[in-house]
Amino acid sequence: MIIAQYSFKWGSKIKQIRALGSCFSNALKNFFLSSLYLVSGF
Repeated sequence: MIIAQYSFKWGSKIKQIRALGSCFSNALKNFFLSSLYLVSGF
């Protein structure tokens, strides 16, 4: 019972971290693309 609770807590934490990571990588990609666009614009 305790182990199940513990693993569930860790599972949700990992899910949160994964969501945060994908959001961060998306933001990084957008930033890179926009900076590339600006550089090619000049």
